[in-house]
Amino acid sequence: MPGRQVEGFLDVAHFAWIHTDTFADPDNQQVPDYTPQETPFGFVADYWSSVGNYPASSDFRAPEGFQWLRHFEMHLPFTATLTIHFPADARLVIMNAASPVSSRVTRMFAPIARNFDLHVPVEDVHAFNLRVFEEDRPDGRDPASGTVAAGSGPWRRIFRQTAALSPTGAG
Repeated sequence: MPGRQVEGFLDVAHFAWIHTDTFADPDNQQVPDYTPQETPFGFVADYWSSVGNYPASSDFRAPEGFQWLRHFEMHLPFTATLTIHFPADARLVIMNAASPVSSRVTRMFAPIARNFDLHVPVEDVHAFNLRVFEEDRPDGRDPASGTVAAGSGPWRRIFRQTAALSPTGAG
């Protein structure tokens, strides 16, 4: 379960189908290629796209032609960070740390930091990101469920290697 939770956090292929109530554009279904790079701790990936990250209900929009950078860092086995680069050097950083509680229960920790809109209460930022996480809960109706983003393949391969080296075989 923690593996699926982290893998979902790294997956960008589902934005246009799953996150339309929060930030994604259902008409922008293109998933540009990107290549994760292995590191001693897992992998990193820079994903550039035109998919914005302002709340769908917001009047804010990026300048025409703006390319959003989502920088992923995967720290094996179950921790990933995402840095979203907004216009004007603004940044939003989300950590996703999945902690197995049992074979079917995962506790997720998601610290969030930003360097913009500091007048907006942090509770509003947390509420928005909770909505995004709730949209990610599996429901079996996801048309993108068969689509795997570039980060999923390396994550699965590196995770298998780590699990094989573990004394318990569990990573």
